[in-house]
Amino acid sequence: MRHTAIALVLFALLTITSTALADTVRGKVVYADGSTAYANVAVTLETSAGRATVYTGSDGMFYLVRVPPGQYSVEVKSPREKKTITVVVSAAPYTDVPPVVLN
Repeated sequence: MRHTAIALVLFALLTITSTALADTVRGKVVYADGSTAYANVAVTLETSAGRATVYTGSDGMFYLVRVPPGQYSVEVKSPREKKTITVVVSAAPYTDVPPVVLN
């Protein structure tokens, strides 16, 4: 019974630690007039583990998951324009990026 209790405590600590080490970066890409979402835009983040590219949905939203805390360059690229933004990820559940405006 004592070994089971120790195992449960270790499992809980590992779960809390692994959750704190990964974050979801979320944001929205909009047209310059700000009134319309920009769909199917490539959003790429490069980490020490490699590159991750996602595409915005019809609502212009993007989500990059399991991003370790740190500072990153994120490239937002449409067929007509490319922007690079800096994102600082903390050990919180979400890091919200201000709207990215493309022409």
